[in-house]
Amino acid sequence: MDKENTKKKPVKKLGSLSLEMVEEIGGLHKSNKKEQPDDFVKLIAHEKNFMQPPKFDMNAVKTIDPSVFASLAPVNLTMSQIKNMTNEELIKTLTGELDPRANRIADGSMQLISNELLIRQIEKASKPHWTTNPTFYAVIFFGLITVIIGILSLLRQQ
Repeated sequence: MDKENTKKKPVKKLGSLSLEMVEEIGGLHKSNKKEQPDDFVKLIAHEKNFMQPPKFDMNAVKTIDPSVFASLAPVNLTMSQIKNMTNEELIKTLTGELDPRANRIADGSMQLISNELLIRQIEKASKPHWTTNPTFYAVIFFGLITVIIGILSLLRQQ
């Protein structure tokens, strides 16, 4: 390897660098030009052939099944349907988990579902807890017993 490096190869002087010189060095001096017609009539005929749209058979074109469009239509739900659904079903309907075939829900139905969920949450939050009513009655009951015992103790002392 050292012997190869020590031998100096003769340097070929190329002169100024030009496009022709680059093509000659790179071996690209081959003609890549397409044949163009010299005659104007031939040129027009060549352009017409080049500019024509591709031909295709209309009978080979597939038609779309109309049922595809039915599945693309948004799902409309009535108020009675929404009222009969549970909260979990309503949430799954909004997220698309309940019916995966339904691509989307109509905007009006989405608003109705959101309103129904909100109404149910407000109703649940406005109901008193089950422990509040018995506690109230227990306080009144023990208060009355205390008052009665107090009155009886006063009557006994006289």
